[in-house]
Amino acid sequence: MTLLQLNGNMTDVQKRLNLLQENVGNLQSSLTASNGELNQTTDELHVCQANTSALKTDKVVLRKSLFDLQKQVDTLNVSLSNTTIELESCRSRLSSQPTTDSSSQFSTSE
Repeated sequence: MTLLQLNGNMTDVQKRLNLLQENVGNLQSSLTASNGELNQTTDELHVCQANTSALKTDKVVLRKSLFDLQKQVDTLNVSLSNTTIELESCRSRLSSQPTTDSSSQFSTSE
């Protein structure tokens, strides 16, 4: 093999090496971009996890509030029922009393 052939081979090898270096550079750029996207996705995932945790906490608080409200509604229903019974009792007593002339009830002495 002549020196000229060796020089030609070295030139080919150098071109291939340059192409490989360019490819490695492109791959490194792609990897850097992918890593940035991965970091952003990870950050978004952490936000989603925090939101999910907050929603679970809110759900517990809302359930307790709903339970408390239901107890208040139950108490009000019992109170309303008792008031209705008292009202019916008053109506019954009023209806059993003899009627009087309303004008004599409100007359004033002069």
